[in-house]
Amino acid sequence: FLCIKGLLRRKTFSLTPLYGLADAGFDRVAKAPGVSEWLQSHISMRTALVALYGRDLRLAPARFRWLKGVNRTLWYALHSADTAKVFVEGAGVQAQARAEVHASKLGLPRPGLVVTQAIDGLQAELESIGLVFARHVITPKRREASDLPVMTAVYAAQPPVVDEPSE
Repeated sequence: FLCIKGLLRRKTFSLTPLYGLADAGFDRVAKAPGVSEWLQSHISMRTALVALYGRDLRLAPARFRWLKGVNRTLWYALHSADTAKVFVEGAGVQAQARAEVHASKLGLPRPGLVVTQAIDGLQAELESIGLVFARHVITPKRREASDLPVMTAVYAAQPPVVDEPSE
């Protein structure tokens, strides 16, 4: 996972990883038996990595500290993988990864995106502790269909009078 080669040895250095250093290792892992089926059970590489890290992958978070500057969402998701409390920035990835792992355990097909459930859960949690106001969904009012043709209504000198429904 350490892709920054000779970081402290050079006088000028870049914190951008040299991804080419990991290509040989990735190719070896990708050819291992069962990897393609495992990747098919996840909708993205982010959720696959979070699920893998959540399966008790022994890698200290300090070893992938460089990831925070490259992919902040993935870093937060990995940092809180398989814990009860998650960082908000990685909550969507966590929710998706957990849904995919659960579906895989039950033998169900891979679920679609479940990010809306993470957003709703975050909204409910923030409302319960008073950090945000309650969200009220306002449904738009539908207007009655007019008897006037569209072009007549658009080019009319006077706005058309719509009869208000009597109650």
